[in-house]
Amino acid sequence: MNDLQQQMKGKVLQSRRPNNTAVRPYDQALVPAVQLKNITPGVLWKAYDGDFPWVPKVAALAPDETGFSDLPEVNVRKTDRNSAIYIEGYLRIPVDGEYNFAMTADSRAVRHIHDAMLIDADYGYFGGAEKNESIMLKAGLHPFRISYLWGSKGKPALNLEWSGPGINKQPIPATAFFK
Repeated sequence: MNDLQQQMKGKVLQSRRPNNTAVRPYDQALVPAVQLKNITPGVLWKAYDGDFPWVPKVAALAPDETGFSDLPEVNVRKTDRNSAIYIEGYLRIPVDGEYNFAMTADSRAVRHIHDAMLIDADYGYFGGAEKNESIMLKAGLHPFRISYLWGSKGKPALNLEWSGPGINKQPIPATAFFK
């Protein structure tokens, strides 16, 4: 049962974020990476047309446009219609440790790692403000997704940065993203 117990603990670590009001003994444990064999550089993006009042969950929607890019970017549309941009892929973490992720957008956005919300820049977010959060990660691949709400009020912009063991705060390089 040790293997099953480790799998269950790994799933919990991948699904929840530490909370000061609900402290758990494993809050400082490293979130385990996923094991994948067939990966290629880049990320997948999908665009959904609509006037959304908040960043939508797009799982039940059919995308109006899809594509691939080298890194997460939101200026991928061929049109300037109001839309939600959804980006997914895997982030390669070089070594075990605590990583800080920063996100700045011109509009509202939400970033998940595994099944846990990492950064919520939706309700009450003012475009251009940096939001950041730290998380303990094991070396390897970690699935992420970003949902971004774009209204046709100028060029869409999303900036993602990280810092961690041996990494000063800097933009996340394209070499860290996979699909």
